[in-house]
Formats: sequence, structure tokens, C-alpha cells
Amino acid sequence: VTLLDTPGTPDLVGRVLSAQAAVETALVCVRASGGVGTLTRRVMEGASGLCRMLVVTGIDAPGVDLAALVERFREIFGKACLPINLPSADLSSVVDCFFAPDPGAATAFSSVQAAHEALIDQVVELDEALMTVYLEQGESLAPEQLHAPFEKALREGHLIPVCFTSARSGAGLNELLDLIARLMPSPEEGNPAHFLRGEG
Repeated sequence: VTLLDTPGTPDLVGRVLSAQAAVETALVCVRASGGVGTLTRRVMEGASGLCRMLVVTGIDAPGVDLAALVERFREIFGKACLPINLPSADLSSVVDCFFAPDPGAATAFSSVQAAHEALIDQVVELDEALMTVYLEQGESLAPEQLHAPFEKALREGHLIPVCFTSARSGAGLNELLDLIARLMPSPEEGNPAHFLRGEG
């Protein structure tokens, strides 16, 4: 896994956009206390041909409304924005909503069960066979069954996972790295770069 860390200031947005030609996935960091600004919108728009993930930072900053921020993501970037983990009730850690969800875990907003079901519903929409198993037969789906359709949903912009972190406490950082390693597409799996042939 190679991570390219690009500048986070508006005057250097050109460097951010130019780096997108070299990656399969764009992890767009959004400060919980800052919300969705012009730079976030521009980077998300510039990365529309890539797999995308929204990473909320500073979840334990005073006075932040994480539920409202997620709703703002959905309002601006569409219903594809869904939490793949949730902050714990005390904001000291995050709770997995995909690989091994614990329905009884206390979270800062929403619930693990609701987040898990929303993710599964979004992913299986792109796979009729899995949708039949999930809806008609009432079978639960293992993460392994969802890997290929999950990556397809990422490639097509049908899913933009939202995860939560704090640099101060370290909450969510290991989980973020795990998500990158396990779910984000490799160069062979991501959307191919555009190729243009012609004079000049």
C-alpha cells in the first residue's frame, strides 16, 4: 500500500488534483469541527472517477455534531455516503459496522445495526444474485461474499464509506489502515486511468 499525503490548504489544491492521476482511491479528510468546505467539494468532484472515502478527523473536538456532518455529506455528495464504522459513545474509539458488527455496542449516534444494514443494502444493489440471497432467503452475508461487490460499488461511486478518527487519542487510526488494506482496490482492481491518443 502506497499513501500519497497531499496538502490540505486551498492555495495548493492543484497539487491535490494532480496527484489523483496516480492513485486508485482518494481518502478525503474532513475536520469534524470544520465541516464541508469549498476545498472538500472541489477534491471530491475532482476524484469522481476514483474510489472515494471520507475520513472524519478530530471526532473528539468539543462541540462537534457528527450525526449532522454525516447528513451533510449525504446532502452534498449523495446517499452513497455511509458510515463503515461509528464513534463509540465516549468518542475514545470506533465501532466496526462491516466486518464484525456488534449490535449492542454504544455509539455516539445512530446504531451499529442500522449502519450495517445500510451498507449491505447499498452494496447488494449491484449484485442481483446476492440481493436474492439477502432479501428472499433471509440469509446474512459474510464480508468475504461482499468483497467483490463492495469494490464494484466503490468503483462506480455507488458507495463512499465514511470513517471516523482522532489524531489526539488515536481512535480509528488502526481501523482506517485495516480498511485500506482489506477493502480499498489495488492498482489491478481500481478504475483504469483515462488514456488519450492523438496529436499533441
